[in-house]
Amino acid sequence: MSRLAQLNHTRLPVPPEDSCCTITEPGEVKSQIGFTYATVFQDDEQFIPGFALTVVASSPELKIQESNGRSFRHVYDSWVQLLVPLASNKVFRRAFQDVDGSARVGRILELADGLSADVGYRHSFPGGYRKGAPLSVATASIDSLFLGGGRSFTDHHDIVLRAYVSRVGSSSMEVCVEIEQVDTSIRAHVFFVMVARDFATNQAVQVPLLSGLPKAVVGEGGRRQARRQLVRSHSLDVGNTPGSANLTEEDLRDLHELWRQLYHNRRFPSSQSSHLPVGAVPKGRTSLKLLEDEQRMSEHRLESTQLIWPNEMNVHGTVFGGVVTRTAVEVSYMTVAQYVHSTAWAELVCLDDVFFLNPIPSGAMTKYVGQVVYTVGMDVVVRVECLLVPPKQHPVVWQRGTVFYFHFRWPPIVPRVVPESYEEYLLYMEGRRRHRQYVSQESKL
Repeated sequence: MSRLAQLNHTRLPVPPEDSCCTITEPGEVKSQIGFTYATVFQDDEQFIPGFALTVVASSPELKIQESNGRSFRHVYDSWVQLLVPLASNKVFRRAFQDVDGSARVGRILELADGLSADVGYRHSFPGGYRKGAPLSVATASIDSLFLGGGRSFTDHHDIVLRAYVSRVGSSSMEVCVEIEQVDTSIRAHVFFVMVARDFATNQAVQVPLLSGLPKAVVGEGGRRQARRQLVRSHSLDVGNTPGSANLTEEDLRDLHELWRQLYHNRRFPSSQSSHLPVGAVPKGRTSLKLLEDEQRMSEHRLESTQLIWPNEMNVHGTVFGGVVTRTAVEVSYMTVAQYVHSTAWAELVCLDDVFFLNPIPSGAMTKYVGQVVYTVGMDVVVRVECLLVPPKQHPVVWQRGTVFYFHFRWPPIVPRVVPESYEEYLLYMEGRRRHRQYVSQESKL
C-alpha cells in the first residue's frame, strides 16, 4: 500500500452512533443523495438495494445559525457516510468490476464526485438537492487524490465513503471524501472543490460559513487552498494552449538545460549533422538518435474520441465531472500500457490537482489525449487532456475542457521519455515539476 494514502490529512472523527441515523430504505436513500442517484446511477433502481446511508440526526446544535447576515452550518450537518454494497449487489459489482477482479478507480472517483455534490447541496440549501432547486452545485476542481494502491480495491468487498465540507469560500466549498474498503487496510482520500451558482443566471451564490471543524482540519484546508492558487498560477496548462502561461527566468534556464542534456551533441547519427542548430533538424525528426532505454514522446500518444449523448447529461445539462474523470483515468491506464508495451496494469498512486476549465454540453464531440510526459526510475507521469467541440460548430475548433496528470509506478524501470519539439519540452518540464512535488510530499512522511 502506498504511503501517500495518509499524506497530510487529519480525518474528521466519525460522530457517535447515538447521534446518527442509518437509512437503508431505497426511497429514502434516493431522497437523501438525489444528485448521486440521478447523475451517477442514471435513476436506475437496480443500484440502490444494499446501500446504507448514515447521516447525523437533527439536533439544536446543528440548526442553521446567522452571523452578520451570513448563515453558519455545522460540519456534521452535511456529513454523510455511504456503504457501497459490492459484496451483495451483483449489478453494482459488475458496474465497478475491472478485468482482473479489482474495482475500477475511475468508477469510485465518479461516485465520490457525485457524493461531493450532494454534500455541497446539503451545506448550501435546506434539505439538500431537489429538482427545481434555485441553485446548482458543480465541480470546479479536484485536489490531489492519494490512493492506497489504486488497483488494490477489490470488487468483492464493500466500500465506505465518508464525505463532508472541509472548507468554504464565498461561493465555493471544499469537500473531503475519505474512502476505505471493508475488511481490508485499503484507504484513499480526495478533495473536490464545488461551486454554487444561481440556476437561472449562473451567477455565484454565497454559501453558508462552516463551524465545528477541528483546528488541524482547518489548518490543512488553508494550506491546500494556498497550494491550489500556487499550482494554478504556475501551471503551463491553465491557458487555452500548452505553454500559454508565462515562463519565469528559472523556467527558461531549466528549459535550456533540459535541451542541452537531452539533445545537444548526441542526437544525430553523423558527426556532420551534430553541429546543426536546433532549427535545422530535418522535417519529421527521423534523424534523431535515441539510446536503447529511450522512447520518443511523440510516438506514444493515445487518443479516444466520443460524442456526448443527451442521456449522459447531469441534472444541470452538462457532462458530469465524475464521468470526465472516470474516462481520463481509463485513458491514462491504457496510455501507460501502450508506453511499456504491457497490459499488466501499472499502479496508479496519485492524481494531481485538476481544474475543470469548460463545461461539456450535450451533442459536443470530445477527445481524450493521453501522453507520457515524464519518466524516472519506476515512476511515470501521464497527462490526459480532454478537448471538446460544441455542437453545430463549423468549422471545428477544439477547446480545452480539462487537463489531468496521473502518477503511476511500473517496476522495475520505465524507458526514458524524450521530448523533441518545443511543446513537448514544456510538457516534459510540467511533468517533471509535478513529479518533484509528488516526491517532496512523499518525503515528508
